[in-house]
Amino acid sequence: MFLRALLASVLLAASPVYASDYIVSTVTAYHFDRHKNYNERNFGLGLERQYSDTWAGSVGYYRNSYYRTTYYFFAAYTPLRLGEWRFGAFFGGVTGYENHPSPWLTGVATMDYGRIGLNLVLAPSAVALQLKLRID
Repeated sequence: MFLRALLASVLLAASPVYASDYIVSTVTAYHFDRHKNYNERNFGLGLERQYSDTWAGSVGYYRNSYYRTTYYFFAAYTPLRLGEWRFGAFFGGVTGYENHPSPWLTGVATMDYGRIGLNLVLAPSAVALQLKLRID
């Protein structure tokens, strides 16, 4: 518990010149292997701080594909652009899978439109959807 609070403080307490804070809701995942009984209702909540146009940090939890609660902490680097979309990678750690905690590196596509936005997490076995709302 202390480690999670410390990580959340490190990610969210920094006060850079450019910062936007979001409440993030993990909603669903689509698994490419349709023959397994994966959980695709991956509800959860988190916080995301966008430190710059290309860097963000996030912490939160969700119900993972194995029906377990997962806590996560990520940094996102999204240097590539196509219109309103930014592309890059999430890297950090998660709990609730085989190893506790597990390192994680995966692709991400993100878009912000005013106060709302979304993240598409592009894992090797699935694509997950997070919705987000900017808080002022």
